[in-house]
Amino acid sequence: MICKKCSKEMTNIQCSAYMCEPCGITQVVDPISVNRYGVGTRLAKKIPAWMPKPRGCNCSGLASWINDLGVSGAEEKFDLIVDHLVSQSSKTWMRHSPESLRRKTAAKWLREAIDEERANQ
Repeated sequence: MICKKCSKEMTNIQCSAYMCEPCGITQVVDPISVNRYGVGTRLAKKIPAWMPKPRGCNCSGLASWINDLGVSGAEEKFDLIVDHLVSQSSKTWMRHSPESLRRKTAAKWLREAIDEERANQ
């Protein structure tokens, strides 16, 4: 993220907070809204808007964490990420669909996000 005052790169100090060290300015943003691509952002954009988000879901934080992992890290933690997505889906009405279907869908979306990010590096 670029500082609007001095045009220098801001430091990510939390998942959704940035600081410009020269200016001392901090800015809090929704990490998904930042024009930053990564596996996590690409994955988040694949989840349809009509799909319910469970209470307490930290979707933006998860997307930012996956972005920070990068392509190789997302591949290393592929099963962990899919497990998390499936567990979150079980907290909504989607729990009525078979877990195998939810797992297959989550894995497909994550694989597509990884492949897209790799192609755009």
